[in-house]
Parts: sequence; structure tokens; C-alpha cells
Amino acid sequence: MFADVAITGAFDAAETGLITAQGPDGAVFVAGRPASPQIVWAVDGVRPAAIAEHVTGPVTALAADRANLYIGVGGTVSAYSRVTGNVVHSWAANGMPGAVAQLVVAGNRLWALYAVSGDGLAGAPGGLVEIDPAAAAPVRTISQLTGVFSIAPGSVGVYYVTKQSSQLVEQTNDGRSVSKPTRQHVDLELSGPSAIQAIAVVDGRVVLQHNAGQGLDAVLNTYDATTLAGPSASIPFSAAEELTSTPSGTFVIGDSDTNVCASSEQTCVRRFSLAAGNLGAALALPTLSVASALTGPYPAVVVAVDSDLHVVRIS
Repeated sequence: MFADVAITGAFDAAETGLITAQGPDGAVFVAGRPASPQIVWAVDGVRPAAIAEHVTGPVTALAADRANLYIGVGGTVSAYSRVTGNVVHSWAANGMPGAVAQLVVAGNRLWALYAVSGDGLAGAPGGLVEIDPAAAAPVRTISQLTGVFSIAPGSVGVYYVTKQSSQLVEQTNDGRSVSKPTRQHVDLELSGPSAIQAIAVVDGRVVLQHNAGQGLDAVLNTYDATTLAGPSASIPFSAAEELTSTPSGTFVIGDSDTNVCASSEQTCVRRFSLAAGNLGAALALPTLSVASALTGPYPAVVVAVDSDLHVVRIS
């Protein structure tokens, strides 16, 4: 484990819940404090942390490929060249509710999830937008999606769960839509209609997280990414944990309450197996404030030390 060059004095105090993304080359992008303009930082592990863009925020989502950095602000997604820093395209999804909540790159497409802020478990309809980064207009929009708060990117499309957690859907980059029942019982009163969410694709399996609605209780189930057959047997998990799949393995971040860490440690990263659960020894992060979710393709997390940020890469 090592920490990249710090983003020094980026905030007034230690921050959590920051919006981050990582490109396929390992460069990590971090949205700074909401301001006008708002800074998006870049840390590539080679040069000192640098300003990638100034944007009119607040930034609600980030994603990156080798060519572009994609930034969601309100209902608009913009592509910025990673070479020149100039805006290449902007896409406004007219008629989509809420704001851009998540951006993912799946093969040769960018997908944007729109959600209504603060609607919690009520399941207010959101939507998806499929974007060809080389085109001036979105490829297609998918509206009236209920209870979708996470999409999982695969190699040729995205996966999500909708219809009160009863339906697993794959939307492919060539325009196909495939759906199968999740075949899981959901206590709608206790867990809510959005209890099950797609969180990752690991070794040809779509991973769904089912939060029970009782404290941190949760389980993972997997489905075949091609046929959507499933579910697998339940894998114990925690609603407070975060799972990330990378080419170097699957990792989970959590704390002593979720059994990822020993009781004396605040927050840890551990290797994770869908067959066996937690693997090996936990790696304690060198700070009390985890500022972002664990990102891939190279496992990394942004941690806060007072007003500074550090990108911690895990090997």
C-alpha cells in the first residue's frame, strides 16, 4: 500500500462522501468542495496532484475512459478531453427526472443513471441514458425506472434491479433489453422496494446486494451475466460495506462493526471472494476519515487527513 501525492489544503476540514472516479490507466479524479467554479482534481501516481477541470457545479457523478473525463452536473453530462481539457460534447437528457446520480463506462458506451434526490426508499421513477462518446446526441433514454439507485457495468452493457426489487435487467450497448425475476423475497415494509441493487460484475456473475432493513444485515447473491440465471446461495455481507471488483481481485472496505477489521482498527480493506467471503489479513487504512468509495480498475481509496486528501493505492 502507498499513498500518492496529496491534494493539499483542498478542504477546510476532513471530508467524507466525495465523488471520485478512476480511468483505465489508474488516474483518479476527485471532485473538490462545491464552489463556483468547482475543481475536479487528477492524481495519476506519476506527477503531483493537478487540477483537471474547473466546472460550474455541484458535481454529482464522475467517470473516465482513456480519452475523456465525464462529469455530471444536474441533468447534464459533459465530456472533457483528457489531453486538452476542452469540452468535447455535452448531453442534456430532456425529460429525465432528478439529476445524474451515477456514471459508468461499459465497453464503448457511457451510461448515466438519473435519480430523484432525497426520495429514499419511496421508489420515485428515475431513468437511464445511453451515450456514445463520439456522438452529439444520446443513443437512447429509458424512463420510468423505479427503485434504481445503482447500475453495474459489464463489458457490453449495464445491469440494474427494478419493480420493487423483483426484476433484474440487462441493457446492452446494441439496444437489447433482457430481464429475469430476481427470485428473492423482499419484505417491502421492513426493507423497502429498493432493497436489492446491482453493485458489480465479477467473473461473469452479476452481484446483487440485498439489504434486510435491520441494522447492517445484508446478503449478496449472484446471477449469470449472460443468461441472468440465479440466484446463487446467499453470501453474508453488511449494508455498511462497499465491494469493488478489479483486475487484481475483488476487495471490500468496512470496519470492525462489519467484521472486515479487528476491533482496534477503524476502517480496513480486505480481499473478498464470492465463494468464501473475507480473505486474508485486513489492511488498516492510515486515517479515520475515508473520503470516498473504493474505486477500480486499480484498487484505490481517497482518505482525508485534516484538510488534505491522499489517494491510497492497494496492491
